[in-house]
Amino acid sequence: MQLSPAPLSAPARTVVEAMFKTKAPAVIQYERGERKAYFRTVSNREKPVDPMAIDELVRCGIVSDQQDGLFAGTGQTYAPRQHAVLKIKLGVTRTDKATGARYRQAEVITTAGSYGCEVCIRKSKDAEQLDGPATHEAIRQRIAEVQPTLGGA
Repeated sequence: MQLSPAPLSAPARTVVEAMFKTKAPAVIQYERGERKAYFRTVSNREKPVDPMAIDELVRCGIVSDQQDGLFAGTGQTYAPRQHAVLKIKLGVTRTDKATGARYRQAEVITTAGSYGCEVCIRKSKDAEQLDGPATHEAIRQRIAEVQPTLGGA
């Protein structure tokens, strides 16, 4: 599975992490005109989740509809298609003495484990250095360029 660089909200990260942990798909059902979402835990209990979080995961392409006909038009089952970034931990900074460029190491925690990378936060001595959110965006852009495959096919 590939790694999606999409930034996720806290409820969406919780849902996708639980889906990978339990290896169970998320389900959206319609009961009396109301949308309800849940996934089955390891002990086969239904744990409710926010339906908007699943919608966000679908928009990002991390999960997709299984189209299994399980609920015959009354609901959908969503299974993971890609791994998701749960957290980005910034590490040490190193400076290239010759050019003055600065590089920041980062640990990207995903649903398949950790992934280490390094991004350039300053091209030269004269250039301006990236701040925290810009560094996170540079890491996500690097992930999108490299498209690492994690956790098997």
